[in-house]
This record gives sequence, structure tokens and C-alpha cells, in this order.
Amino acid sequence: MILPIGPIHPGLKEPLRLKLQTQGEKVIKAEIDYGYVHRGIEKIMEGKTWQKCIYLSERICGICSYEHTQTFAETLENISGVQAPL
Repeated sequence: MILPIGPIHPGLKEPLRLKLQTQGEKVIKAEIDYGYVHRGIEKIMEGKTWQKCIYLSERICGICSYEHTQTFAETLENISGVQAPL
């Protein structure tokens, strides 16, 4: 039996799609489709200042918003050649 779960499920913090192949109660194969819902944040960021984009980068993922903001800030530093104080 093939059991689809998602893209929205109350037990998941982020949308993804699972396609489980089961044999009885045992799952024998799982296909996971991350990033199932594209929010278009990258497109929204185009033409905006970095100050506005840093807030948008927090909304990419509800679980790991700090990591996305940190990566965005480090990328800006590398592109502009600025050495941020530690």
C-alpha cells in the first residue's frame, strides 16, 4: 500500500510531502520531498535593501530562522568584503 502524507500535516512544523510504501504495519520505503511549498522569498528579496531582506530571511523556515539569518549576514559580509568584529 502507498500512503501519502502532506504537504501539510499537523505533526510537522514545515511543509513536506511523504510517500510511504507499507507492507502491513511496516514501512518498507519512504520518499521525502523537502521544500514542497515554495514561498518565493528569494523573489520578494529582489530590489529590497539588505535591512529589509534580513527580516525576510528569518521567515524561510520556522524551525531554523537563526541559521538562515546568520548565513544571510555572513554572505553579505563576504560579498561586500567587510570584516565584522567578533
